[in-house]
Amino acid sequence: MTASNKIGILFNETERSISLIQGVRRRYPEVYIVAVVSERMLAPPETMAGADELLCLELSPLRLLSQRTLFSMAACLREEKFDLFILRFGTLKLRLLAALVRPARCELWLIGGIIAPVEAGGVIPALKEFFRCWWAGRKTVLSAWYSTRFRRIRPYRAEK
Repeated sequence: MTASNKIGILFNETERSISLIQGVRRRYPEVYIVAVVSERMLAPPETMAGADELLCLELSPLRLLSQRTLFSMAACLREEKFDLFILRFGTLKLRLLAALVRPARCELWLIGGIIAPVEAGGVIPALKEFFRCWWAGRKTVLSAWYSTRFRRIRPYRAEK
């Protein structure tokens, strides 16, 4: 796997940010890491230790739309020309933001070492992928619920 030159990490919260940045450093030792955090986040700068650059931006889509700055903020992040954009959570808000930034590659890094590719080729493909995964998860939960509630119970027969 080739190393990326510039990696952006979009943080929705900074709870385990140091361990995530260290994991990125272990996987890609020679990269330039940009930590993108919300300007309303009250996190001390040492929580982003290991990042080469810290960008504090408004990340709430509703606030950005009400202030009419969504596309200018996305253009600002697009100018960074990220080779890899890492999402910490798979929420619709973060996926749409990644789709607006249009990095070369986008991944979702979950707790436990799970890394999943994320569609960041546009808003419509990102929406389709999110709701396809969302519906697949709901179907799994519904089938488990249905099988526990309506499963036929067979009487116990002692073998002789």
